[in-house]
Amino acid sequence: MAEAPTTTGDEKTRIVQERLSLYGPNPSMEQQLMEEADEDIQKARAHELSLVTAHRNADAVSTSLRYAELTQQLWQLLYGARS
Repeated sequence: MAEAPTTTGDEKTRIVQERLSLYGPNPSMEQQLMEEADEDIQKARAHELSLVTAHRNADAVSTSLRYAELTQQLWQLLYGARS
């Protein structure tokens, strides 16, 4: 069973905490890290969406090619028999 995706808030908190652990406690840096985390999350989601779109487009092309192949075979069966 797939794990439920984290919410944006949970995701952002996790990213900020990871980065703060690298830099050490620094309250003045926390706001900047929150903004960077927001940007990173948006970029990751946009990338994920583009991958999903590319996968769907590839499926559509594959289906179209298969349809064209089957149509060609049907024409050959129908009109090849009359030759």
